[in-house]
Amino acid sequence: MRKRVHSRLGQVLLVSLVLLAAPASAQTLQDLLDAIHTGDTNPTYDLNGDAQVDVADIVCLQFRCHLEADFDLASTTVDEGVGTAMVTVKFKQPVNGTLSYTAVGQGDGAVEGDDYTAPSGTVAVAGTSVDIPIDIIDDAVISEGTGTIVLTLTAGPDYGLGSVLVHRLHIHDNDAVWHGTMHEDGATVHFNLNLIQSTAGGVTAAFVGDPDGNGFLPPGEHAATGVAFDPGAGTFSADVDAIPLSGATSFGNTVRRTIRLDAESSDSFQDVGEMLIHGVAEEELTVDGRAGLNRTINTEFTLMRENAEPNDHEATLEDVAP
Repeated sequence: MRKRVHSRLGQVLLVSLVLLAAPASAQTLQDLLDAIHTGDTNPTYDLNGDAQVDVADIVCLQFRCHLEADFDLASTTVDEGVGTAMVTVKFKQPVNGTLSYTAVGQGDGAVEGDDYTAPSGTVAVAGTSVDIPIDIIDDAVISEGTGTIVLTLTAGPDYGLGSVLVHRLHIHDNDAVWHGTMHEDGATVHFNLNLIQSTAGGVTAAFVGDPDGNGFLPPGEHAATGVAFDPGAGTFSADVDAIPLSGATSFGNTVRRTIRLDAESSDSFQDVGEMLIHGVAEEELTVDGRAGLNRTINTEFTLMRENAEPNDHEATLEDVAP
């Protein structure tokens, strides 16, 4: 299983967004002339916002005096596995055409093509808003925390700027270390589970043994099978099969441990959430060549997601000329 471990705390990706070609107004000169001639007071013809449809709107059409662009929201949060995040740019007046955009990114501890893809392309506009796609790369980095892409909107020759000129896109990491506990023979034992989710919805996991030296599992990673994790549906399962226990023998034969974890939120005492999973565990201890010594233990388990703090600093943004 591919895995990298680092922290994304304090990482801010700086992206200046420039609209290279502002869309044309949805209204044509002939539309405005007809509206003035017929006395049509439809607000879509009131381009200068003075509650009248008159020659001043024709002037506004010619010089785009009130075509303003800004972000719909100051911030949004998406999961790392979203694939593409949409950031909405809105216009004061209805517009119709093709909007080209580009970005220059500066990463603080981030690598373009590894953590994100700088936005660049064209989108069709028909109305008062348009979505700019930001490609989020779903990596297999454990415990990155929450990363932030900061986008700034820069004025162009054909439009002005509104009030919301900075948008912060927060990326919530979907890969994490989960700290697990189980009860065995009257004692509480500990283990870790590295859980990695992919954009396609697949989940891989590995049990990590001996986090506190209790010998419950041997040190290192042990690949899990039958992994499923769906907080929305309230289901979780993960197994680790026949792991030989370090230094554990019976009559000279190797002792192996198999663990099966299952949880369903539909059960009254079980729970599957974004930060905590509680369910039932079946543990099998087998002795090579000594089936009569094998035993099965039915118990409960709890997994708690490691809480990575979001970044708490920002950096000075620099405008990039179109």
